Amino acid sequence: MVWSRRAFKLALLAWAISALLTSTYPAMAYALSDEVAVEYSVEENILSVNSYFYTVRIDLETGRFVYVDVRTVDGGTRTLLDAGAGMEAYLISVGSQGLGSPVGGWQVVSAVDSDTFSTVALRSTVGAAVVEARLTFYSYKPQIDVEVEITNDSGERVQLQSPFGGPALVFASSVEEGSLYKTAYTVVSGGEAKIEAVDLESRATFSGIESIVVVTEYQGEPRVLLGLKDVHGDTVAVVDPNYQVSAGEGETATQLTLVLGFVNQIFEPGSKDSFKASLVLSVYDAYAIISTDVFDEVASIYPGIKASVPTGFGFERTIADLNSRIETLRSSLDNLRSENEELKRKLDELQGRDDYWNAKIAELEEELQFYKIRSERNGILALLAFIAGAVISAAAVYTVRR
Repeated sequence: MVWSRRAFKLALLAWAISALLTSTYPAMAYALSDEVAVEYSVEENILSVNSYFYTVRIDLETGRFVYVDVRTVDGGTRTLLDAGAGMEAYLISVGSQGLGSPVGGWQVVSAVDSDTFSTVALRSTVGAAVVEARLTFYSYKPQIDVEVEITNDSGERVQLQSPFGGPALVFASSVEEGSLYKTAYTVVSGGEAKIEAVDLESRATFSGIESIVVVTEYQGEPRVLLGLKDVHGDTVAVVDPNYQVSAGEGETATQLTLVLGFVNQIFEPGSKDSFKASLVLSVYDAYAIISTDVFDEVASIYPGIKASVPTGFGFERTIADLNSRIETLRSSLDNLRSENEELKRKLDELQGRDDYWNAKIAELEEELQFYKIRSERNGILALLAFIAGAVISAAAVYTVRR
């Protein structure tokens, strides 16, 4: 009886909570959640990732980036990378020619999800070594965190090289013919960070960097922002603004190539090496600069934005859009907090009612027990009276007969 009553109360409470949630909460909460959520899937060996700021496709069988699309300030999109147009970009590259050759045969080994990011862990082998790549995709900023680890658990030495040194991440972006390239990079020496800005005309190699950004300019207007930040590990970065790729039918196209590679090429038995960095991929706008924390690097290229971010580069409307977006999010959060407080109040009210009915049930149980005992006592007295009556009646009959 106790368990059945408890189950009934739990069911009643669950129904009440469900009714409250479905009637008042989801319209706002899920609208916000759906807008910022990261969605990913794997179909026919293609890892597809969709977020508010970008769409990414990676061919796990070949290890190539197939397609990358980013959101523009006006709400449209721009294609940064399209393998169908001959562009070359690899998750991990080894080999000695061109950009090297992509490591293929990747498998998804784990995934972690939240409302604002998803981390997908991939694994493959190259030679006798195991390669793991953990990619974190964000919903609220145009950035992908990349962590690559190579482990040699075999009993033999493994040599892995690429045209850039050791195994390397190779990313690319399409550019307009005649584009100019401005680059800024951060190096840390003696505990102090130093930023250098240069104009790129040909391939350049950067060692010991903490971050690097590359901005393409077309007819004097900044267009695309690519970068690496928070670089950890013994790495080398390479930027090639004029790498030629085959566009089919004997035609070629130019791609901006950004590389982050291991310095190490020799992996001894039982050894392990890794690097990690955040890959920034976006059109050039204020949100990309602010949200991905590459402001100082960009400011070294365009000093004018230090005094006032909205000055020039079409930032005025961008900042206004960002402020509007922030206010909308704040309003949504305030409404969610209000809804949450109302839910807490109603749950407290339900808990109070639950406590009241528990007390009533306990009171009724005590009363029932009282009447049960009283009934049992009355039954015994009635039985004794019946027996006494029967004895008296029998005695009376016996006396009369005598």
